[in-house]
Amino acid sequence: MRIISHQNQKGQSLIETIVAISIIIIGLFSVFALASFSLSSQGASKTQIIATNLAREGIEAVRNIRDSNWLAIDAGVLLPSDWWKDIDEGYWRAELKIGNRTWQLVSGGGENFYRITLDPSSRYLHWLTGEDTIFYRKIYIDRIGNNQIKVQSIVDWVERGRSHNITLEDRLYNWE
Repeated sequence: MRIISHQNQKGQSLIETIVAISIIIIGLFSVFALASFSLSSQGASKTQIIATNLAREGIEAVRNIRDSNWLAIDAGVLLPSDWWKDIDEGYWRAELKIGNRTWQLVSGGGENFYRITLDPSSRYLHWLTGEDTIFYRKIYIDRIGNNQIKVQSIVDWVERGRSHNITLEDRLYNWE
C-alpha cells in the first residue's frame, strides 16, 4: 500500500501558478510588441506610397508638357523642333495651374522652394501656401540629343530622424 503526502502539493501549485502567469505575460508582451511594430510599419509604408506617387506625378507633369507641345505642333502653332518647348535642362519644380489645368516647370531656390504643401482639399501641391508636408520634390531634366530627354523626379523626406529618398527616372522621346 502506498501513502501519498499532500504537504508538498501547495508549494508545487504556487510554482505552477507563477510559471503560468510568466508565460501569459511573455505572450501578451509579444503581442503588444508585434502590434506596435505593425502600426509603425504601416505608417512608413503609407509615407513611402505617397512619396512614390509624388515622384510619378513629377514625371507625368513633364510628359504632359511634352504631349501638349505635340498637340500644338499638330495644330500648326509650334514647329516640330519645338517638341521640348518649356522643358529646359536643370532642376525644376512642377506647378499645376488650377485655372487651365496645365503643368509648368518653375525654377528657383531657397529652403522651401521644393517643399510640397497640402491644400485645404487634401491635394499635394507645390504652393507656398497651405499646410507644409515632410516631402520635397525636384525634377531634373537632361537633354540627350535632339530627340530624347532624361527626366528624374526626386522626392526627399525626413521621418523619425532618418532621411529618405525616392528617385524615378524616365526617358521621353520625340516620336513625331
